[in-house]
Amino acid sequence: MIYKLAYFLLLTLVNAQNESLSLYEPSIIHEYTVKGHQGVPGTLICHRPLHFAFRALYHLSGGETRKDLENRWNSKWPVHAYMSAFEWPKSWGFRTLLVKPMEITDSAREALENVSELETMDFTKTQESVSEINERVQLLTSPMVDKVLKKRNLSQKTKMVSISAGVVEVYWKYPFASENTGLELFNGHFGEQGEERVAMIPTMRQYGFNYTYAQLDDGEMLLMPLAGSDDVFFMILLSSVVYSSQDSKPVKFVMPKYGNIFDLIKKGSSRLVDVKLPKMKYSYSVDLVPKVLPKMSLNNLLNEDADFGNLSSTDDLRLSSMLHTSAIDLDERGINVAKNSFILNQDPNNNYEPFTEFHVNRPFFFAILDRHQVFLSGEFTGPQ
Repeated sequence: MIYKLAYFLLLTLVNAQNESLSLYEPSIIHEYTVKGHQGVPGTLICHRPLHFAFRALYHLSGGETRKDLENRWNSKWPVHAYMSAFEWPKSWGFRTLLVKPMEITDSAREALENVSELETMDFTKTQESVSEINERVQLLTSPMVDKVLKKRNLSQKTKMVSISAGVVEVYWKYPFASENTGLELFNGHFGEQGEERVAMIPTMRQYGFNYTYAQLDDGEMLLMPLAGSDDVFFMILLSSVVYSSQDSKPVKFVMPKYGNIFDLIKKGSSRLVDVKLPKMKYSYSVDLVPKVLPKMSLNNLLNEDADFGNLSSTDDLRLSSMLHTSAIDLDERGINVAKNSFILNQDPNNNYEPFTEFHVNRPFFFAILDRHQVFLSGEFTGPQ
């Protein structure tokens, strides 16, 4: 197997139709993963490698299967698989399509150039191949990511496995002063019996800067600028609190609706903000088969009628698993940045105007995005 380190060029998507992954699919994926995986700190999606994974499936599909993918991940989009290490925000990752041993057409390999690796794997002899794939995922993304491919994903019935992984590296435009970091209460999602989940976690604090803020119908939004571009932000959508009518205690946190998060940006205005933000460090893995893809109206990828005739003339080809993993390490300097990097702390404005308090002490949605595309998104529901 060839080791290849690919830097993805982050594309500007040109219209809402072609932004379907950035706009709508995250809400479907998060809705499932948050409800189905309460034991983890939260969900996480690195969009570029997942986008390329869908592109690979599109290029190899035909018939009704291709129609399902049409206008989402179609061949009309320009392909720029590599980016300079100096592009910002930096994004890198790994993606491959594993298929059972078969005759693969030359046109299929050509179609996947710059989109994905294409490899054959005997799914009945797993241990060595599983270890090798996971080592490559960690090598080409981050040592933090989960071992995304597990033996339980493979069997004699396995036909095709899509794997994607990615991380984004970016600095804060205004780094947090480490001396302002301390332990603060965080109210996690309530348990199955309605019990509170409260923990003390390291929390950063920053005040004296003007950020874009909005009070939403179902929560609050803050846009924190990131280094390297005036148009790239870290978005936080803070959940609202539902209180008991009997004793006024919180009984539920409601995440803001974020189907079209680009429209939310327009709602904000500049405010002087006192922000408290938890430090986060976790990885997340998910298999979009079988529950998520049907919600995205992509049943034709999974059933016996799947058409991957552009890959091979072999019958009975269908997608068995679609695995994705990502990791986040958020601290005073930025997200997934080298710990020995030196960034000069910015002095806050000596401004005595009233502050808007934005204390992130309960579940929230977050994203790295510009005004056209999402690079990374997730939800943090609280420490394990």
